[in-house]
Amino acid sequence: MFLLIIIICFISIYFFSLKKRDKENINNLNLRIKEFQNDLSKQNIDTSKNSSLTDESALKLLKKLKTLEKDELFLQPNYTLNMVTKKLQTNSSYLSKTVNKYLGVTFVEYTNKLKINSILFKLEKQKNLRNYTIDALAQEAGYKSANSFNSNFKKILKVTPSQYLKELKKNNS
Repeated sequence: MFLLIIIICFISIYFFSLKKRDKENINNLNLRIKEFQNDLSKQNIDTSKNSSLTDESALKLLKKLKTLEKDELFLQPNYTLNMVTKKLQTNSSYLSKTVNKYLGVTFVEYTNKLKINSILFKLEKQKNLRNYTIDALAQEAGYKSANSFNSNFKKILKVTPSQYLKELKKNNS
């Protein structure tokens, strides 16, 4: 019995540390944009002559992208690179290169992180969502399929949505 209690304690500590670390990782995306903005204002960065990207125009584009984040358009299942380029009145190649260069991820990775971060925030604030099915949570996060939601959730947080929900329910009971 004592050994079982110790094992449960270690598992709880392990999942708590994973949860804390993963929340920090998700917030890194927003921090990168802020750091980039601060760096640009502090120094004059030379751009490559071969690059069609300029720091000033990229910053403007990233600010527009941040505005779309606040509007939570990424929760729409049709949130694609083409849809965003139309909204921002730019071209897909330029947007893709900007996200890759300045955020260090692909546009798809960027979008998936936004979606997963959103559902994590909602699960934290809206406890009733914890009783939803994985399919319903996937739709709430803007995914067309539960499979895509599951694989991206696990890729980002290193646990499945089901495991995360179980741990969340366990920690709050």
